[in-house]
Amino acid sequence: MTPTRRAVLTLCTVLALAGSASLPAVAIAELSASGGIQEYINKAQQQQETTTTTATVASEKATTSSSISSSLVILAVAAAVLLLGGVAFVIIRDARSVAPVVEGSVSGSGSRNAETQLRRRRAKAKAAKQQRKRNR
Repeated sequence: MTPTRRAVLTLCTVLALAGSASLPAVAIAELSASGGIQEYINKAQQQQETTTTTATVASEKATTSSSISSSLVILAVAAAVLLLGGVAFVIIRDARSVAPVVEGSVSGSGSRNAETQLRRRRAKAKAAKQQRKRNR
């Protein structure tokens, strides 16, 4: 693994861990700011005890039903995108490292390197063929 890839992978890991570590704190702060879980428990108990509903209760319920703020949704979407991006990066990196190299796609070195590789491959094939003949 090259140092650049290692650095990118380390950076993705650190960002994912930092993002996932901050999500619970943000969620707790969001719940504390809006009254917390206790408020929702009390509402559920009141709804069970009350058999009749009025227009005022319905309007209060409608105004407080959107408990998830937009900042929390944006943070969750950003964390999901970061996580999926890291997974995609790792999958693509592993696929490229395992993929076979086609002879025509040798890059950078030119034809001299390709000729050398072809010569070596032929020499190995010839040596293997002679070895098989000896072991008959």
